[in-house]
Amino acid sequence: MTQIFEVPVVSAPFTTNYPGTMDWTTVRTGFWVGRFDGRLAGVIEERWAGGFIATGRDAKPLGIWATLWDAQAAFEED
Repeated sequence: MTQIFEVPVVSAPFTTNYPGTMDWTTVRTGFWVGRFDGRLAGVIEERWAGGFIATGRDAKPLGIWATLWDAQAAFEED
């Protein structure tokens, strides 16, 4: 008899701490919070239909991108 165990996979919070750059924190799978010099810049959420939606600190959508990297780059253009 073979036993199968399901183990939930939770991504560990990941941050970078470089002055003058965006700092991304993984809050939970598919959801990131961005800060610039410690101040909220916005969030990115992975969509079930595919892609990533970015929302600025003023709660206005910035757009939908195919990759997480492209969504993060949208914040650096401001």
